[in-house]
Amino acid sequence: NLNQFGSAMRSLFEALAIFEEVGNRSALSSTLLELSSLYLEMGQLDDAEEQAYRAIEIGKDVSSRNQESEGLKRLAQIAERRGNFEQAYHFQKQHIQLHLEGLDLSNKQVLENLQIRYNFENAEK
Repeated sequence: NLNQFGSAMRSLFEALAIFEEVGNRSALSSTLLELSSLYLEMGQLDDAEEQAYRAIEIGKDVSSRNQESEGLKRLAQIAERRGNFEQAYHFQKQHIQLHLEGLDLSNKQVLENLQIRYNFENAEK
């Protein structure tokens, strides 16, 4: 429904303005990803691509692997929609690599925290 798209678009642009004003770059990147998704749903691939690239750039600036990864995933979807399967493969592969690196880092932190608790518990005995 075009009315729903218009309403969603207005809300996203309002959010972008707020996040730019307060300097919340992480939220800005997330909102750009949402805007990119909306453009993709509307079939506006050039706009979707532009917003995905902006989100990736900001994600890199704020060291957010997740936002960068999601931006790459969005670029893969756009390339696939355009029928550029080589480019879609390239972006999807980058998305998966970043996603897995993030999971590895998260899992490593969980293990380190458990190791510290275990060592502390054994030291008390």
